[in-house]
Amino acid sequence: MHGDFRLDSDVDVLIISDVYGDDPHKYMELVMSIIREVGEGVLMVLEFHVVSRRTYNEWYSKFIDVYKVI
Repeated sequence: MHGDFRLDSDVDVLIISDVYGDDPHKYMELVMSIIREVGEGVLMVLEFHVVSRRTYNEWYSKFIDVYKVI
C-alpha cells in the first residue's frame, strides 16, 4: 500500500524489458550487472522486479499507483 512504509522498508524498482523480463536467467543477468555497477549495498535499499511489457500490462499496472519513468 502506498505510504505504508517503515524505517526498514525498501524501495521497489520495476524494470520493464522485453529482453530481460520473464526469463529468470536474463533477469538475474540484469540484476547482477546493476549490483556490480553500484555495489551490493543497493540490495539493502532497493528490490528489483524485472518483467516484460506484456506482464506489466496484464498484472503490475493494476497495482501501481506511484511510478516514475526513467
